[in-house]
Amino acid sequence: MRGKRSWLPLPRPGSPGRELARVYRRAERWKACVEVLKEAVEKATWATAEAKVPVLLEMVELYRDRLKLDVMVVEAYNRILTLQPNNVEVMDALAAQYEVIPRWPELIACCAEGGHRRLGPGEDRAGTSRWQTCTWRSSRTRPRPSRRSKRSSN
Repeated sequence: MRGKRSWLPLPRPGSPGRELARVYRRAERWKACVEVLKEAVEKATWATAEAKVPVLLEMVELYRDRLKLDVMVVEAYNRILTLQPNNVEVMDALAAQYEVIPRWPELIACCAEGGHRRLGPGEDRAGTSRWQTCTWRSSRTRPRPSRRSKRSSN
């Protein structure tokens, strides 16, 4: 087992670790594939930290579509955002994931971060109104105290 660490977590395409992940994908061994990718992200030497993002996106796809692990999808998106804090696509995908699993406080926080960003070239104001939409949805789904319970306690 000593040699395993030296060849598994290589980030470049065609490396044994990537080939092993490809074989696991073909065999539909999703957990093993995720473990190989996770080890590659954690232990490989990368040219830049942002080079990890495509591997993390592969992990998100496996967690979401194959393993149905919503918490791990959120964790992988958060790791991507620590590497690329201005990645709007990932921020929107994270907000959509928070909507799938009803975690409203996190959704509001995510929308607040995305709503206060400056518009880039070619962007419209539709993305900035997401904050109002998120706030409205979360206020509609919160349980409200019943008036009847207050009257009956007197």
